[in-house]
Amino acid sequence: LRNCGLGGSFQENDFHDFFDDFIYRGKKEKSKGTIQKYVSVQNVFRRYEEARGISLSFHSFNLDFYADFKQYILEEREQTLNYFGNLIRVLKTVLNDAVELGVTDATEFRGRKFSVTKEEIDSVFLALDELDKIHDLVIEGKGEKALVRDLFLLGAYTGLRYSDFTGLSPESVKKDHLEVRTRKTGEKVIIPLHPYVREIIERYSGESGFSMGTIPNQKMNKIIKELAEEAGITQDVENFDNKGGKRKRIVVPKYTLISTHTARRSFASNAFLAEVPTISIMKITGHKTESAFMKYIRIDQLQNAEKLKGHEFFGKRE
Repeated sequence: LRNCGLGGSFQENDFHDFFDDFIYRGKKEKSKGTIQKYVSVQNVFRRYEEARGISLSFHSFNLDFYADFKQYILEEREQTLNYFGNLIRVLKTVLNDAVELGVTDATEFRGRKFSVTKEEIDSVFLALDELDKIHDLVIEGKGEKALVRDLFLLGAYTGLRYSDFTGLSPESVKKDHLEVRTRKTGEKVIIPLHPYVREIIERYSGESGFSMGTIPNQKMNKIIKELAEEAGITQDVENFDNKGGKRKRIVVPKYTLISTHTARRSFASNAFLAEVPTISIMKITGHKTESAFMKYIRIDQLQNAEKLKGHEFFGKRE
């Protein structure tokens, strides 16, 4: 047995009690978004228990569970392989904590086959001319649409994550750059001010300094799609639907694939195409290796060819 932060103790079958305690302790050091993710993941395991008519214990998490849970997520709930991988990642974090605290000696989940799955998905980015179209939209008043447009552009020209570009403080704004301590990693990044960013800062600055306000991620995702459609970003693009663990090729209007994260991906891709040194971009995006960064950006074969045209390797020899 081990005393928990909520005032109780754990036994082998107290998986959910420990999960509750894990979340309780996490509130002292984790972001609100991370805590909400943990709660959502735990609820998925509760629904799995209901579907199977079982109660999970620490010793439940073996390869038989892994195979059945994967089938449940991919086939019965028709979710993606990456969604399954994210659930397993959180589960392994909770179980590792239980082992390290001496709550359980069950460690089969640490085996190589009990893996966090991940597959590359095709995500779009907005080129500079497409960002200009969103910037140039005429939006009446200072409502949600105007705020979403400005927040999205802020992300697209700073490379910050949603949690950071929606939470900028007056102290972040310097004369010619932004200084931000990122919420996910705690690292400090310094970002030069793009003219559009200067414009946005001026628009939302008053006597008390800079303040934009925020909007829920899900709602922002909905509105940015509407704005992109209004801006004429409607061309068909090829994408892949990975639900149910089956990869299917689909063709959809580009605006339907745009989300808050598209802003950050657009920053990285456009900076790379503009031949900003990769290491300099990574200092802002936080990628630790160039290989990870190259997987992150989204440039197609034609864009890559255009980038190479001006390289001396492809020039004429005298």
